[in-house]
Amino acid sequence: MEDVSSASGLSAVAEILRRRVKHIYNMKLDCEGFYADDAINSLVRTGLAISVPEAISIGMSLEKVGYIKNMKGKERFRDGRLFFCFLKPHSETWAREIDDVSDLLASRLETKDHTYHRRVYHDTFLGSEVVSLLMVSGVSATRQDALLFGRAVAHACSLFRHVTNDHILEDKALFYVFNHHTKHKATCSGSFEIEAALAN
Repeated sequence: MEDVSSASGLSAVAEILRRRVKHIYNMKLDCEGFYADDAINSLVRTGLAISVPEAISIGMSLEKVGYIKNMKGKERFRDGRLFFCFLKPHSETWAREIDDVSDLLASRLETKDHTYHRRVYHDTFLGSEVVSLLMVSGVSATRQDALLFGRAVAHACSLFRHVTNDHILEDKALFYVFNHHTKHKATCSGSFEIEAALAN
């Protein structure tokens, strides 16, 4: 992964992971947390990481910037039954930031017809265009962070998908299409607010 000092995409991934990974209370350590291997599986399953090695890299970045910590304190984030806790509290502004980026993508990504192997895909855009727009608009400082933020928006809002559902968002010339039910109503934080209320 690139520089992790710009953490907007990383913080969005952390907030989704916080809501998706199975939480366990460790009585010896007196804290609620999760196992690294469960987090890795969750990152891959939700489409926030393309592979286990990328999920491990994201976990290591979350640890490096202080979002998570191994509560036994000795081992770094890796694929295994290592117990981690979130160190930073829930973000109060996270859902609004996701909504704002969703609105930005829905209003500023230009769609057009793309052709691949003589097949025309109508009203599509490239994954690399999502990443570039997030960088140019100042949402993210690095392409990797923009990629993570784009994946977070795609997951949280179901705003767009790969044309054949074969790929998660990648910083490549792959074709993506807006989901019509979310294109004109880009707000997506409501589902997370409902989840948070149910969790309490």
